[in-house]
Formats: sequence, C-alpha cells, structure tokens
Amino acid sequence: MRKMFKSRLKKLGKQRIIQSQKGFTLVEVMVAVILLSIVTTGVFSGLITASKILFKNDSRETAKNLAETQMEFVKQQAFIAGSGTSVYTAAPIPAAQSGYSVSINVISGPNLTPPRDSYLEQITITVTGPGSSTSLSQVDYKVN
Repeated sequence: MRKMFKSRLKKLGKQRIIQSQKGFTLVEVMVAVILLSIVTTGVFSGLITASKILFKNDSRETAKNLAETQMEFVKQQAFIAGSGTSVYTAAPIPAAQSGYSVSINVISGPNLTPPRDSYLEQITITVTGPGSSTSLSQVDYKVN
C-alpha cells in the first residue's frame, strides 16, 4: 500500500510539473510577430528613403562639380567677343558623368542689363543630369 501511495505521489508530482510549465500562447506569439514586422517595415522604409536622398545628393554634387570644371575650362579659352550658345566650346565630359549634358550661354557686355563694355561677358553654364532629373546653372563673368 505504501508503495502504491508513493507511485501516486510521483504521478501527481509529474502532473504538477507538466501543469506548472508555462509557454507562450498563440496570442502572445502573434503580437510579437506583428510588433517585429512593424519595426522591420519602419527600418526598411528608412533605408529606402536614405538611399534615394543619397542618390539625389550625389547627382547634384556631380552636376555642381561638372559645372565648375566647365566654367574653368571656358575661362582658360581665349576671349571671343559675342553672344550666344556657340561662342565657347565645352570641355569633354568624363565617362563617369556620361549621362550629363552641358550648355554654355554667353552674353556680351553691351547686351547685359545695364549695358557694359565689350571686354566683359556673362557666362552661364547649365548642366542637366540623366533623365533631366538634375539641372544646375552657374553664372560667372569673363574679362578680356
């Protein structure tokens, strides 16, 4: 009898151990998965936005550097009096900036507002990026 009583106590002890083990319910797991997906979505959308901004800033910086290079190239050329877009030639565009185009517009001194002497030219360099997404203009003056 005593043996039977001990075996029943052992069975009851095992049942208590099994019943006292607690796990996660389905609701808790679902809430954790939903929270994790919300956080992950926020992080990925932030990375995508940062990537787009980085690409846009890179295009602007490239256009700015290209405009400065073109302006220095025009200033080193011999002074040619006249107005229009074909007065000065543009420097060759490096292969790394192959999607960009450059336009050079010159206004001679007498055509400026107010009119100036013929030894002054206003030079406007316009750089257009790939797909016309980036457009940047730089204005400077050239003196004979």
